[in-house]
Amino acid sequence: MFSIVPLLKLKMEQGLRHGRGVWVMQGISTFSISNFSKPPTPSLLTSFTAMVAKAAKERRGLNPRYLLQPLEILPVELTGTYEVCEDGSINVDFKQIIQQRPLGKMRELLTFVLILSISSTCLCRGLVEDTSGGFNVLDYGAVGDGQTDDSQAFSKAWTALCQTKGTPQLIIPSGKKFLLMPVMFQGPCQSNSVQVQILRTILAPNSMDGWTNCSANCWLRFSGVSNLIVSGSGTIDGRGSTWWNQVYNGQALQFNYCNNLQLSGLTHLNSPKNHISLTACNGASLSNLHLSAPASSPNTDGIDISSSTNINIHDSNIATGDDCIAINGNSAHINITGINCGPGHGISVGSLGANGAYATVEEVYVNNCSFNRTLNGARIKTWQGGSGYARNIFFEQITLVDVKNPIIVDQFYCNGKHDCKNELQKRRGKYRMHHTGSALPNWLTIDECDNRK
Repeated sequence: MFSIVPLLKLKMEQGLRHGRGVWVMQGISTFSISNFSKPPTPSLLTSFTAMVAKAAKERRGLNPRYLLQPLEILPVELTGTYEVCEDGSINVDFKQIIQQRPLGKMRELLTFVLILSISSTCLCRGLVEDTSGGFNVLDYGAVGDGQTDDSQAFSKAWTALCQTKGTPQLIIPSGKKFLLMPVMFQGPCQSNSVQVQILRTILAPNSMDGWTNCSANCWLRFSGVSNLIVSGSGTIDGRGSTWWNQVYNGQALQFNYCNNLQLSGLTHLNSPKNHISLTACNGASLSNLHLSAPASSPNTDGIDISSSTNINIHDSNIATGDDCIAINGNSAHINITGINCGPGHGISVGSLGANGAYATVEEVYVNNCSFNRTLNGARIKTWQGGSGYARNIFFEQITLVDVKNPIIVDQFYCNGKHDCKNELQKRRGKYRMHHTGSALPNWLTIDECDNRK
């Protein structure tokens, strides 16, 4: 039998090198192991937990996910999480799920849970949590009852963190719910890299009055923070339903001039407007995100990109009332892969050129994405009267299921709230799109001129 432990150890070492001596969750990626005649035994999993314990001394942020490919049974996906306890011991909870088609004859799906405990007696502080050596918001006065305003405590913790060298961590611990009014996390910071661990729930104000001091009409805003890593298993709840019938809505989470950003693992719910906005960022990786709002919620884009370059978005689920991802003006080199979109309005380039502006978008690659019951699939929309171009836009290996407009190129866009004049200037475009799956018959729509009277 081929041992799993050396491969896991190798992945951990790669993660440590990638994080410059600090353990990062992305250190373990998906990989394959062959020559297993049966699922890994408890002894192998115990060996794995020993590796986890060793890695946890650097940073307890592991959420392992790897694929085992036995020869005689179905392919198996093994996922695991672990808890770090106050006494330093670790509890591990593995879930092994047979999820793919059988190799040979059909077999029933099998799900079972194996719980391995290194320590049977401990009071655990929560899932994948390391509060040692970090800036825990509880230490700066946060209450975490979901009703008390914890904004000042978050601001104090951020100020202290931002004045620290090394690789400081802002910790939003598990077991609490934190109510925040609009907060600005301003950079630059003294350190080369800053980490934010969100391990439970952050709540927006439940009334519009709580948004009166928004910076740039945004609830949570990071500005001028380079090499920022925001991760965790927590939830950002925008509680935006009171805004959805208003003309001017606020964005939930914005990153402004944050170069080399990493955002992963979070769940984001019910933003008043855009869930996540990237503005003037160069270099960003967004992965394993879960964004959700009702299909009827207006303008609740999942991810909005503006004036940004070298952006990678992958392996995420986005279900909203507007664009799953929108790529706006002056953006380039955008890679989007492995996105499950729906409901929503698809993945859009634009809208571009509002109010006669000059706008450009180029080198956009959308690959291996699925659209389920969305209004649109691949969409390019440009306003009348604007100028600029959208070029080298690629949608490939796209799966469409019950999509009203699978592919739509609209060069006469008007959202109904403006007096749109007939001043269309045609953009240069180069589009290569492929689609598969079920969709309605009008799979391609191109609107390049004004035929209205």
